Amino acid sequence: MRPRSAIRTSTAFVKWAARTAWQFRIPLLLLAVFVYAPLAGFGEIADDALEEDGYPWDVAILEFAQDNLHGPRVDAVMLAATEVGRWVGLAVLTLVATTVLALRRDIRHAIYMPIAVVGAAAINIAAKSVYRRDRPSLWESLSPESTYSFPSGHAMDSAAFAAALVVVSWQSRWRWSVTPLAAAFALLVGSSRVYLGVHYPTDVLAGWLAGVAWAVGTWVVITHVPPLLARRRAQAE
Repeated sequence: MRPRSAIRTSTAFVKWAARTAWQFRIPLLLLAVFVYAPLAGFGEIADDALEEDGYPWDVAILEFAQDNLHGPRVDAVMLAATEVGRWVGLAVLTLVATTVLALRRDIRHAIYMPIAVVGAAAINIAAKSVYRRDRPSLWESLSPESTYSFPSGHAMDSAAFAAALVVVSWQSRWRWSVTPLAAAFALLVGSSRVYLGVHYPTDVLAGWLAGVAWAVGTWVVITHVPPLLARRRAQAE
C-alpha cells in the first residue's frame, strides 16, 4: 500500500471510529462508570482479599460488629433483612416489579428486570465455585451458611435488584423516591451478612460492585445498543 493510500485509509478509520464513539457516547459513558469501574474494583478486591493475609480490617469489622452492635432488636432487623435478601425473597420482589412493568406495558423493562436479577444470581454461583473462599468462623452465627463466601450472593443479588429498580424508574417522577430506597435496601441486606458473621466485608463489597455492573451492563445492551444499531443501518441505507 502506498503512503498516501495508507494515510487516507487511516484517516477514514479514525473518522469512522470517532463518529461511532460519538453515536455511542451515552452507553459508553454508562459502561465506563457503572460497569468497567465496578468490575475493576471487584478485581482488585478479589486479588487482595483472597491472598493468605487478605485485608486485616475484614476481621476487625466483624469483631467490632459482634462486640458493639448486637442486641435483640438489631438481631431481628438483620435476620429479617437477610431473609428478604435470599433467593426466594428477591424472586418475589422481582416478580412484583416485573408484573407492574408488564401491566404498564413497559415490555422492554419487564424483560430486563428478571434478566438483571436471575443473571446476577447465576454469575454469583459461578464466581463462588471459582474463588472458593471459606466463610468466616469467628462465632456461631444466628443464620449459619455452608456455601462458599466470595462474593456475597445476598449483596450481589440485592444490588442487581436495586440497580434495576433505579434503571426502570429513572425516566419517571418516582426515581427520587425509588433511588434512595433501593440503595438502602441493598445496603441493609449486604450489611446484615457482615453483622451475622457469615461474610467478610470484602465479600459484600465485591458483591455490590458485581451486582451493579451486571444490572447496568445488561440494561445498556438491551435498551441502548439495538436502537443505535437500527439508526446506523437506516443512515447507511
